[in-house]
Amino acid sequence: MYDSRMLAFLSDTYPNSLAIIVSAILVVILYEGRNFLPHFSSYTLGILLYEFLQVVLPEGTFDIMDLLMTAIMYLMVVLIWVLAQQRAILIESSGDRVAAHKDANHK
Repeated sequence: MYDSRMLAFLSDTYPNSLAIIVSAILVVILYEGRNFLPHFSSYTLGILLYEFLQVVLPEGTFDIMDLLMTAIMYLMVVLIWVLAQQRAILIESSGDRVAAHKDANHK
């Protein structure tokens, strides 16, 4: 039914996935969405650097799968952000067209 390797992968990497999601939300809240990609990329870089530091930290649990999941989640969040921005631009421009059409009809 379910691939046990996939479930193991997801259960082992969920802290990194959660860290990416939380950092994306924090960037939106703290910076009000301004310069999202540079700020979010900085947070993600910090998460990746911490993962690499675990090689030398006592009781470090470096795992290449954590790096992989962090990269996957980063790309997913960036894709969602870009698509949301494109949709916002489309909505804004269609609202401008509707307002212009109403102005033209009222003259």
